[in-house]
Amino acid sequence: MERIGAGARCADGALQIWRCWAFALRSLIWNVRRLSHAMSNHYAKLVRVALIYGVVCYLVFVGLSVLSWRVFPDHRSDDDLTQQLHWTVHVVAEKIVGLILMSFTAFFAARSYRPTWKVGVATAIAAALAFQLVAVVVYLVRFGVSSYRTYNDFIYTISSAVMLAWLFGFFAVWKQYRNERHAV
Repeated sequence: MERIGAGARCADGALQIWRCWAFALRSLIWNVRRLSHAMSNHYAKLVRVALIYGVVCYLVFVGLSVLSWRVFPDHRSDDDLTQQLHWTVHVVAEKIVGLILMSFTAFFAARSYRPTWKVGVATAIAAALAFQLVAVVVYLVRFGVSSYRTYNDFIYTISSAVMLAWLFGFFAVWKQYRNERHAV
């Protein structure tokens, strides 16, 4: 009976995460369409660029994560405290490197496709969200919904991704923003 209840809770958690993703994607699409009429002409390319940059960023992130575990392996002869400290350092380093990579990805995605400064910032945000979407889906497949809900906060993940992507995307198109504002 307990397994049925746990499965129901797990399914409920997965449904809740799916609804959050659907809401985030719907609001992103609505905001992107709302930016300008020119945006509708650039929407397909924005999505392609964002997906490419997001997936490549995730692959680089996984490669660096695997490399860090190979360079600094876990030693079985260490005591429990040392092993726990070693694991914590790896996890914290992965989080920091993930945020740095996501910020660089947002910057370069905005620089690569920016017919207007608004499209550049939207491309940066979409690339960061693509990176986070891939990371969350892989985490859910590997460890499950209950583990994700225990150690991660979906709203914090998405909001920090959007804020960092907006900041670095705006840095990437700052000169274009100034030129477009002065032209008006």
